[in-house]
Amino acid sequence: MLAPSVTHSRPPRLRDRGMGALLALGLLATLLLSAPTVQAGGGNGLRDAANGYRLQAGLNPVVGTALLDDIATRRADDMAAQDELEHDMAYVRNRFAAADLCWSRFGEIIAWSPGDREYSFAHTLDQWWNSDVHRTIFMGASHQAAGGAWDGAEGGGNYSVMIFVTLCGNDVPTQAYGQTPFTDVASSPFRQDIEWLYLNEITTGCTASTFCPAAGVTRAQMASFLDRQLELPDASRDWFTDDDGLVHEGAINRVAEAGITSGCGDGRFCPNGGVTREQMASFLVRAKGLSAGAGTDLFDDDDRSRHELDIDRLAYGGVTSGCADRRFCPSAGVTREQMAAFLRRAFGS
Repeated sequence: MLAPSVTHSRPPRLRDRGMGALLALGLLATLLLSAPTVQAGGGNGLRDAANGYRLQAGLNPVVGTALLDDIATRRADDMAAQDELEHDMAYVRNRFAAADLCWSRFGEIIAWSPGDREYSFAHTLDQWWNSDVHRTIFMGASHQAAGGAWDGAEGGGNYSVMIFVTLCGNDVPTQAYGQTPFTDVASSPFRQDIEWLYLNEITTGCTASTFCPAAGVTRAQMASFLDRQLELPDASRDWFTDDDGLVHEGAINRVAEAGITSGCGDGRFCPNGGVTREQMASFLVRAKGLSAGAGTDLFDDDDRSRHELDIDRLAYGGVTSGCADRRFCPSAGVTREQMAAFLRRAFGS
């Protein structure tokens, strides 16, 4: 993947404060990822841009930590205040030592971009991609974590920095992805959809630290997803006989009263049943109030499905393009990570 070259209108002088190497090697004691008070500006955006390159190359994504984001923030702030592009490897080493961070390799990459244009994470990564040294660092296969930040100087120009680290120790913890507490989604192709779901308070995960992305979605969970997204009012009655005492009972009643579901028959909701793609289509169409597109017959494998018209409406509304060319796979189950993507397409901005 080649990125276009980038030119600078006024690149500042590059200095290396006390340490000439961009890559530093060493070993400290135990791992402690402390949480400083300052948070980075743009850390997630820079990580997402870097992970785009890494994932396309088959590398694991790097994850963020409060410590690394704080180090990057201090570095970006310092460069912007002095209006000078410079490395300070000693500062990074000292912060690692103060936090008792166990590391075996780290690299710092920095960039300057003109202040006469809107700041762009992609533009910054383009600069680093076109530099052999910088590309080697942010594409380092052993790196597991990274911090990032950018800041603008008063005299114009933006300063960006990322710190990439290879952690060590017998029990290197799995880090949470992005702004979520989830430690099991960094390799998911739907990780940004899951992050959207979490930040919009539609999910808290299957445990305090995991999302269970490959697990199937139950009908009860589907009801809660939709209830939280739509912020539905309280129901006036108990709609079903087989959900008494369930944590999702209130949500099930609210989506029923909103006309999003009529249950699975005979006054039952079948809360533990799995959600299929065709059922999901009808849930989302009713929740969104989609009406256009029925009868467009966009798929060849749903002709016998009683949800066919809703499948057409969902595809016509741009929420799904199917599972393959002119196929929707109506009877296939929906995983939690897939549901995150469907909900974001349906309701995300």
